[in-house]
Amino acid sequence: MDKMLALFEEFVLKGITMTEAALAQEVDADKFEAFANNRERLLQIIDKISLDLNWNDVASEKREFLGQQINYLKKLDEKIIIKLQEHQLEVKKEIERTHHQKESIKGYNLTDLK
Repeated sequence: MDKMLALFEEFVLKGITMTEAALAQEVDADKFEAFANNRERLLQIIDKISLDLNWNDVASEKREFLGQQINYLKKLDEKIIIKLQEHQLEVKKEIERTHHQKESIKGYNLTDLK
């Protein structure tokens, strides 16, 4: 029981650490995809352990502490979503700008030059 609880706590802390590190970096599609996949696996393990634990045997202070950590992880999730939405807007603007530049260049016919 104590071993499972220690694993649960360790994995929750790892999830927090991973998410904070991802928030501190610029969004890179390849790195973010790897982060998201690893984090998803970690959260599945946390979920599995939480189902196996008998929470009635865990001290209320410990349950409260772990609950606070889970809530903090959820807040980090919200920050990740906001960061990704901002990145999405930047990419959209860049695509629009590139498309506009391409359309502007179409009007030039370089074969007519003498």
